[in-house]
Amino acid sequence: MPLAFPGRGPVEQQLQRVLEKLDAGENPARIGRAQIDVKEEPGRRDRKGGILPGKRQNENAADYLAGEMACLANTPGGGAIVLGVADDGTRIGTELDAEWLRQRIWELTDRQLTIGAREAHLDGTRLLLLTTHQAIEPIG
Repeated sequence: MPLAFPGRGPVEQQLQRVLEKLDAGENPARIGRAQIDVKEEPGRRDRKGGILPGKRQNENAADYLAGEMACLANTPGGGAIVLGVADDGTRIGTELDAEWLRQRIWELTDRQLTIGAREAHLDGTRLLLLTTHQAIEPIG
């Protein structure tokens, strides 16, 4: 019988399945997921669609992700974002500092939302896994 870890809820289980499918090369648009979103870091493309170098701090990304994470927190059961993968499955990665992003999202949501942010790597591409539980009161 496989070892079970207490506290590994539905969001973490879905997140693991999404990561496995991304690792296998599946297109994010074709991966069935209820509470997990796959996104590239906002502000990482130039006007022609080329990928720009990543930075440890990106206010555009923080502002956008604060809204996305608030929406997930307002969803029954919460949710997660895999950050660093384009819609077509291209692994763009992210250089965002996880702790800086956690702090900025907390500040941008008027200190209502604390998220989890941890690194993951797929074939050498650094991603961030952003997670949130369901909020007790709606986050605006």
